[in-house]
Amino acid sequence: MEDHGYGNSVSHGVFTGADMDGQAVKTTYTPKAFKQPTANGTTVPKRKRVMDSRQRMAANIRERRRMVEIRKAFDSLARRLPPTIISRRKKLSRMEILHLSAVYIAMMTKMLLNDDQEKSLQHMH
Repeated sequence: MEDHGYGNSVSHGVFTGADMDGQAVKTTYTPKAFKQPTANGTTVPKRKRVMDSRQRMAANIRERRRMVEIRKAFDSLARRLPPTIISRRKKLSRMEILHLSAVYIAMMTKMLLNDDQEKSLQHMH
């Protein structure tokens, strides 16, 4: 049981406390349903954000554009992978693209480090 001060406590989705008249109150709730208790010991329900249809439509458009940009970025990344690393038989998932990209970057890094080591060895001789 968690004590939230002011004599109010929460246990297993049940709020216990007192109302403004000092009467005992026991309420079932979901954890996000209430804010912290007020100074007089009561809780205030969270106000749900209400969107009108224009706001919802604008939010949907923004989300659609965001998803299009993410898809374009993954497509661009997949096109930059060499054919020797990927099989073009099937469309790659985002996770496969990220994994193969990491493998390719590691392989190229190793090649560059090996090349630098060979050059430094040649200058020594």
